[in-house]
Amino acid sequence: MTGSAITQLVQSFSVVFLYWFYVFSVASQ
Repeated sequence: MTGSAITQLVQSFSVVFLYWFYVFSVASQ
């Protein structure tokens, strides 16, 4: 159960990171 929670947390963090990376990339242009 702990491993599943960690996996879900990592996936959520990855989505947020990619979202902000995309936002800053567009903003820099």
